[in-house]
Amino acid sequence: MNYVQTHYTCITLKTNTRKVTVNTAKLKDAGTDSNISITLYGSNGDYATATLNGSFEQGDSDTTRISTSNLGDIRKITIRTDGSEHKPGWKIANIKITGNGKTFSFAGPNRWLGDGGSPDFETLFPS
Repeated sequence: MNYVQTHYTCITLKTNTRKVTVNTAKLKDAGTDSNISITLYGSNGDYATATLNGSFEQGDSDTTRISTSNLGDIRKITIRTDGSEHKPGWKIANIKITGNGKTFSFAGPNRWLGDGGSPDFETLFPS
């Protein structure tokens, strides 16, 4: 009889919870009904992408908690809209990401996203 000896190594990956808060501008028709997602890029060279939950209406503050690997400090984000639904255009006031005792703030883009019903994105850096 032949025996095969195997070894299994269990690796525990540390996850972090990040709170992503998106503030929609208070301008007329600034809200959107489109699907929104975000990618966080960390100083450790890793990234995480998540769909955001919320109404994203004019003047609203919508918060989503997401689990990520240990990204380190957030170096940049990419915010995306799929440009779908009745009101695709969206004007972001600002985005705040908190986690691991740190807060990273991002000014909204200097333009409307998804205006005209097309998928759109913007990459932002901490302000």
